[in-house]
Amino acid sequence: MKQIKAFILCAVMIAGFSISAHAQKRSYYYYPSNNVYYDISGRQYVYNNGGTWTTVKTLPSGITLVKGSPRVTVYHTGNDVWAGNSGHVIKYKNYKAPKMKPVKSNNGKGKGH
Repeated sequence: MKQIKAFILCAVMIAGFSISAHAQKRSYYYYPSNNVYYDISGRQYVYNNGGTWTTVKTLPSGITLVKGSPRVTVYHTGNDVWAGNSGHVIKYKNYKAPKMKPVKSNNGKGKGH
């Protein structure tokens, strides 16, 4: 009986550790042209403010993200996404958003209708 309880306790602890580690992984949009991150779930921006990484709801007026500017999704465990910034800067310095292929429309005049 003690072995069964120990096994169950061990299994619960492992499952709890696995769930908590997975829950910490976050998705961020990274904007290479501005070196800015956007925490998707937290709805906050993270930017370098004179050497200190700062988290804000609204970017300061000196940083403007243009609609349609290239962004890439990066994944990071924890809240310190800037810890990988030097790698992101190098990896995405020439990043261009993939071009979308135009969708052909037949306006309902195609064959088989």
